[in-house]
Amino acid sequence: VRLIGEATGETVRVAPRLVPENGTLAVSGTQNIVQIETSHAGRLNISGRGAGGPETASAVLGDVGRLE
Repeated sequence: VRLIGEATGETVRVAPRLVPENGTLAVSGTQNIVQIETSHAGRLNISGRGAGGPETASAVLGDVGRLE
């Protein structure tokens, strides 16, 4: 089960969904994946590290550093 956000021309929704165990959206740990369906290039997948401890700490420190 993964939290899936889906946006179309008509709607935007986020909900837990069952994904196949070996499917493209079945990333592990703090990995995130974005899947974009295009008319000309087909399906594009972009993945990378998500919100783990170091990533969150870096973002918080960056936000605090920008405070004036």
